[in-house]
Amino acid sequence: MPTWKLVCSYGVLLLASTLSVGQSPTSATSTSLPPLPEMPREAAEIFAAARPLYDFTSDALKPWHMKVSYQLYNEKDEPTSKGTYEYWWASPGTYRSTWKRVELEHTDWYVGGTHYSSSTGEALPFLERKMQSNLIRPLPTSDELRSDKTYIQREVETLGTAKLPCLMVVPKMQQHGKLLDIPMGLFPTYCFDADHPRLRTYHAFGSTSVLYNNITRVEGILLPRRLDIFEGKRRTLSATVDVIEGFPAKSATFTPDAGAESIPVDAVEAKSKVTPGKLLKMSRVEYPQDAKNVPLGGKVVLSVLIGTDGHVHDLRVVEAPWPSLVAAAISAASTSVYTPFLLNGKPIEVERTITVVYGLN
Repeated sequence: MPTWKLVCSYGVLLLASTLSVGQSPTSATSTSLPPLPEMPREAAEIFAAARPLYDFTSDALKPWHMKVSYQLYNEKDEPTSKGTYEYWWASPGTYRSTWKRVELEHTDWYVGGTHYSSSTGEALPFLERKMQSNLIRPLPTSDELRSDKTYIQREVETLGTAKLPCLMVVPKMQQHGKLLDIPMGLFPTYCFDADHPRLRTYHAFGSTSVLYNNITRVEGILLPRRLDIFEGKRRTLSATVDVIEGFPAKSATFTPDAGAESIPVDAVEAKSKVTPGKLLKMSRVEYPQDAKNVPLGGKVVLSVLIGTDGHVHDLRVVEAPWPSLVAAAISAASTSVYTPFLLNGKPIEVERTITVVYGLN
C-alpha cells in the first residue's frame, strides 16, 4: 500500500505517495520497446511529447482487454461498495466498457459508429466514468490546449520527496497587475515525472485530484495500474488494474446484448427528451475584496457536469474576465444541488453552463 503525505496547493489536497513505475504482466512490456522520451524544456512540448504515450485510440494497437477492481468510499473515508470495471478495445470505432457491483451493472458498446447501452440497478455515477477517463484518457484534448484560448503556466511542485514539473492550463483573460498572479491548481494542473513526460497527478478548481501510480506500458502506451481519486480532502475511489491481456479482434464481446438501447448521437434529439432538474440550493456568490478595490466586474461562465445525484462533479471555466473572480464563482457553483435530470424517467448526467455576473453597481 502507498504511504500518503498531505501536500496543499490552492486548497486542493494532493495525496502524494511513494511514486513508482510498475511492470506489465503482458508481453507488451518487452525490452524491444523504445525508451521513454526525455522531459522537454518547453511547457507546450511536454504535452506534445506525452500525447503519443497515452494514445489508446491508435490504429497501431493490437486488440487488448483490461480488468480493474475498485473501491468506493463514503464521506467518512470508510470503504463502501466494491466493483469491477472491464475495458475491451479492438479499433478506434470498436470498444466496450462494463462496470459491475452489487448495486448496478452498466455496459457501453461502441460499434460501427453507434453507441449501445444496457443498465440494471442504479444509474452509473460520474465518479466511475471518471475512473475510466483517468485510466485511458487522462490528458487534455488538443482543443483544450488551443493557443488562442489558453496558455500554459509551469511550476515545480513537491509531492512527498519528489519534485515534479507541473503544467496549469489557464484560459486567456485580461490582465490587471497582481490580479493575474494565479495560484497553481486553480485551473486544470498536470504534474509529470521529472525525467520523462509520464503523468503522475492531476488537480483542479480546489475540488478534484487524481494520483496515478505503479505505471506500466501496454504496447508502448502508459497505463497507471493504481489510481486514486479525491474530491476536496476526501478520497472517493481507489482502483487497481488486475489484468492486461490481448484477445481476438472478432470476439463476440462487441455484440450488444439483445436488450441494449441505441443512444441518440444527435444532441438536439437527446436534449428534447430530457426532463430538466431544478436548482435546489447554491451558496451565495462572494465578491472578492481585491476585485472590489480596483474595481473589476464582468461574468464568469462555467461548464459543469451534474451527476445522477444532482451534485456538480466536474467543472471547467469557459469564460472569465479576471482571475480574481474565478475562484469565488467556482466556490459557489461547486455547491449547487439539483433534482436529477431525467431521460425516459431515469436519472442521467448532463452538462450545463452556470454564469456568475459581477456587477460594479
